[in-house]
Amino acid sequence: MEKVTVMYKEANGCQIYADIYKCQSERSTAAILYFHGGGFIFGTREWLTKEQILLFHQSGFHVISLDYRLAPEVKLHEIIEDLRDAVVWFKHQASQLLGCDTIRFAVMGSSAGAYASLMIGTMRELAPAAIVSFYGYGSITEDWIAQPSTYYSSLPTIDRQKAIAALSERPISESGWRRYAYYQYCRQKGSWIEEVTGEKFDKNKPWQDKFNPIELVHPDYPPTLLLHGTQDTDVPYEQSQLMHNQLLKSGISSQLVTIEGAGHGFDVDFSTAQVQSAYQEVIRFLNRYLKS
Repeated sequence: MEKVTVMYKEANGCQIYADIYKCQSERSTAAILYFHGGGFIFGTREWLTKEQILLFHQSGFHVISLDYRLAPEVKLHEIIEDLRDAVVWFKHQASQLLGCDTIRFAVMGSSAGAYASLMIGTMRELAPAAIVSFYGYGSITEDWIAQPSTYYSSLPTIDRQKAIAALSERPISESGWRRYAYYQYCRQKGSWIEEVTGEKFDKNKPWQDKFNPIELVHPDYPPTLLLHGTQDTDVPYEQSQLMHNQLLKSGISSQLVTIEGAGHGFDVDFSTAQVQSAYQEVIRFLNRYLKS
């Protein structure tokens, strides 16, 4: 499986990369832009599995897996700039390299990457033809993220010194699991919003609405597929329910696939029939909106 790595952006000395996986089918004209999870604090474009890429190739789609700058060295508004610039780069450069359509593309991601995909849907001038959200969230102004997490509080306590030691002295755009300690610390303290956005949490402050896709749904919002496990201990299943309901209320085509008993990261395990079935729903959805 051939991979081409390209720097799609440089910001204040931080180089940001994308991995391009070109589908070899001559009939491939559509692409999937994939954003990894990690709470915007850790993660890498290399987390997209070989099995996922092969499935998308077999279905006739090019795949691009993208990094973005990570918090807390940069804040969420700067990360969203990276997401916007990634789509602009795809439309103006990567699409020409792949020989694919600049309109019929999907954005997809897991967890924070799913939130990123839902945010891209709010950008009218850049909106994709479809969005796929694996256990994402449409709001960062809810108690599940603003308060100490019951699940993370049950894990060994991470002190601030250990958490900070996992960070970098300068902005970075990819990371392994070492920075997970900082994410775990933020979830235990209920400080994720402040650390990632640079703003204190306050449900009554309007600045937060600009970071909530559920508040920014517009009449041209793309068709959306949401997949979520009912036993997710990181992002509550209700987050996808709420986003789904808001999309339907706004007249947007939306489908919610419920994975009974599944937890966070269920999509990585291709060995289960439940995950295979979920991915068949993804392929049917992508075929409908990218190949019509």
